[in-house]
Amino acid sequence: MGCRQSIAYCPNCEAKRKRWETLQPRYLEKGVKEVNQFREGICNRKAKLMYSTHYFSNLNDREYMVEDVEKALLYGRVVERNKLVNESIVSYVLLYFSKNKPLHVVVDRLDNENYLLTTVYNPLAHSWKWNETFDKRICFCDSKH
Repeated sequence: MGCRQSIAYCPNCEAKRKRWETLQPRYLEKGVKEVNQFREGICNRKAKLMYSTHYFSNLNDREYMVEDVEKALLYGRVVERNKLVNESIVSYVLLYFSKNKPLHVVVDRLDNENYLLTTVYNPLAHSWKWNETFDKRICFCDSKH
């Protein structure tokens, strides 16, 4: 049983979910501002976007095109902001719909000028983790149970 099929949230990730729901509204507001700065920096050629090997392998294995990812970077909605690696790296999940298919693009801010396109994926592949519109994480488990 996945979290979505149950009225009660999954007991395996309840603590993570509560913490996420407490912090995410504040983080999202900040994330929107930061992603807008990223977009401005890319357009003005003041920011650098690097690509991970994971991104390239996922892009080749999945149903999206480079143009889909570019549009997601420019127009996608920030649905998650997280701090990683001792809080020195900020990660964003952007949601975009390409040909009516949801697309999540994950970008890490390494510093104010350097960003890493980490991965791209279809949230339908892990649908139990997301609400029906794929803009809010509802399960924090690593696998469906």
